[in-house]
Amino acid sequence: MPTALTSRRPTRDVPTASSTSRAHRPARWHLPAGSPGALVTLAFVAIAGMIASALVLDLGTKVFGLPLANTLYAAYLAAAPVLIGLAWRVRRPDSAIGPLLMLFGVFAWIHSFQGSTQPILYATGVIVGQTMILAWTFYMALAFPIGRLRGRADRVAMALVGLAIIVFVAWTTQVSHLDEGLLAKCFVLCPPNSAAVDGMGWLTDISGRFATLAGLASAVGVLLIIGWRIVRDPRRGAFVSVGLTALLFAAALVAFMFSRIVIRAGTGVPPELNALVLGAAAAIPLGFLAALLRDELAGRTAGRRLLYRLVSTDLAGWRDALAEAVGDPGLRLGFWDAAASGYREPSGAALTAMDVAPERAWVPVQRDEQPLAAIVADRSVTGQSQVMSAVTEATILAAEMRRSESDLRHAREEAAAAESAARERMARDLHDSAQQRLIALRIHLGLARERLPESNRSTIDDLGQEVDAALREIRSIARGTDVSGLEDGGLSVALARAAERSGIGVSVDLDGVTRYPPPVERAVYYTVLEALQNAAKHGGAATLARVVVRGRGAHLAFAIVDDGPGLRAGAEGSGRDGMRARVHDVGGRLRVRSADGRGTCVIGRVPRR
Repeated sequence: MPTALTSRRPTRDVPTASSTSRAHRPARWHLPAGSPGALVTLAFVAIAGMIASALVLDLGTKVFGLPLANTLYAAYLAAAPVLIGLAWRVRRPDSAIGPLLMLFGVFAWIHSFQGSTQPILYATGVIVGQTMILAWTFYMALAFPIGRLRGRADRVAMALVGLAIIVFVAWTTQVSHLDEGLLAKCFVLCPPNSAAVDGMGWLTDISGRFATLAGLASAVGVLLIIGWRIVRDPRRGAFVSVGLTALLFAAALVAFMFSRIVIRAGTGVPPELNALVLGAAAAIPLGFLAALLRDELAGRTAGRRLLYRLVSTDLAGWRDALAEAVGDPGLRLGFWDAAASGYREPSGAALTAMDVAPERAWVPVQRDEQPLAAIVADRSVTGQSQVMSAVTEATILAAEMRRSESDLRHAREEAAAAESAARERMARDLHDSAQQRLIALRIHLGLARERLPESNRSTIDDLGQEVDAALREIRSIARGTDVSGLEDGGLSVALARAAERSGIGVSVDLDGVTRYPPPVERAVYYTVLEALQNAAKHGGAATLARVVVRGRGAHLAFAIVDDGPGLRAGAEGSGRDGMRARVHDVGGRLRVRSADGRGTCVIGRVPRR
């Protein structure tokens, strides 16, 4: 392989967390800044010039066996790679594939010189055009999609190609006429070989055979490498269209060169094999066009798939979702950890750019120049810019979701801490105030009991039990535990307990009452509790009350009716305001009816859901 090709290998730059790669931004139809339209104009001028020169050189020539067909073929093979390479250059400005395809078109244009009757142009078309098409086709197929060779097998195959070209060029210097052109079938009518020097018979025979054997070995090597990638490589989706056309070209060359060895040079190769090689070469640019279109479609498909997985997969499984979307099982993902100033994988391991292997690429994911995540993927994957654009955009959403979940979790932790602190303050306040007063009252009740006759102590004992119950309830509230039974048993249990503790006669009538959302149950329970406390306060121990709750339909209806003295007209208090607020907070309505000497009726209705 000529050194000009190996010198094009890109250096591996490992970007930092603050860098941004254009290759992984959303692709747009644009040209490099500062030269709008220049590349397109230059490409079309070059294409027009190549087609015109091919027509002038080849149309009507006596060198071609089929002048018109061969001329059209030569014009197509020169123009198509340049046009498709231009599309690659516009859509993938950081990819090496576009320039490689354009150079392929240039070599195909040189290949068309085989139609010229001028000895130097004819020799250039056979020697330069033919050998460089062979070398460039194999190199592009092996280097796709990252633009450079991947490993030792690729380099060995290209070394054999280079050796075949060197020996073939040595052979061309030893013959007076070149009848080796794939397009040219002029035989004795071919122009004389302008590259010939003083011949050495032994070198002519050895170099001719060795060039064929080296070319056959390189074609077989490329055939095996590409075949293995199509069958076994998990990332073959991006490679398959280019691989199949390259596979066809390599197989055609293997058959062509094997035929030359068997038939012997100079006695002719079957025209069907010659046509197969030419047809396979014509398919090469189309394989790259199909790969470009496939990348566009794959980017949209990957974007839709990842957005679906984003809402159905937790962030711990996001790496697996990315790996599946791009077809790279070894993909690694790290989210930015501001505390550690670095990236961490879902497992907690640190992810740094220094750990990236040469065949893999480091892709930082940022929003407004702020690091969010980093992806390490095979270079064959990162070369698909549309796919990587979809991956990075979806990962930005995933990272922001992760950040939002982290902020929410932090807010919940702060709220829980604040609630705990408030509960501790409440416990201290209750201990220092209400609880101390109740304890003092319990002591006074005990002292009063000792002064009373044995027959009169039962009332004091009952009061003492009530004080003890109040102390237990205050302590439970301070600890944040439920003493009403509402959380475990629902309204049925809680209302039964409230009736027992009310101090007045209460009957509870429940119909169709089940479990409801906690806000609904709390609103009804505390409204009933407040109504019973008001009845006991205004009516005394002789008051009777009835609690009715109906759970049918879309609403939960309830009423609390007592036979006490009623409320003074126009009287409003914090208790009734609190009842209305609780019911309104859950979307319900509350009415309070009362008249002097005729009791009080509290009627409410709240949505069940």
